[in-house]
Amino acid sequence: MVSSKVDDYKYCPEIYKNLSLYEWTRLSVKINAKLKKNDPTYLQFLSGHNQRKTHKVKCITSRSDTFILNFIGGTLPRRDQGDYDYYCCTMLTLFKPWRHGEDLKSVNQTWTEAFALQGLTIPLNKKKCNQLLHHKYLGSHSNENCILFLTIEIWYVQNFP
Repeated sequence: MVSSKVDDYKYCPEIYKNLSLYEWTRLSVKINAKLKKNDPTYLQFLSGHNQRKTHKVKCITSRSDTFILNFIGGTLPRRDQGDYDYYCCTMLTLFKPWRHGEDLKSVNQTWTEAFALQGLTIPLNKKKCNQLLHHKYLGSHSNENCILFLTIEIWYVQNFP
């Protein structure tokens, strides 16, 4: 049985219910339940998760200092270009805690209205991002790594001045 990070997030243990999808994806570590049978720091997924009986999970907060997500696929939307409603949807999905779509916005709301009401605080720290960028750029032996981190930094600066 396979599950996605989104499924893992939707059925994460109650103790992690206030984490955003972004934070969850950065901090969570899933293991086979047989490996850590007696380790109480690893918790069972909620009922409904297809790996509830075979896997456990925990969040390691120290990963937030060193772990940056690499978004694969299309580029992340920008607040100053393109479809602003899509930008709001993406930001709410990534940075507002939720378990169901209804947690993100009501049926009668637009994504823009829900985003404005939320008053999201993006958990990224610009100084930390610059430090990681600088460290990775200087320590990199690959232009691809430099481009990846520069892309993240440029996207961050354009969207969260």
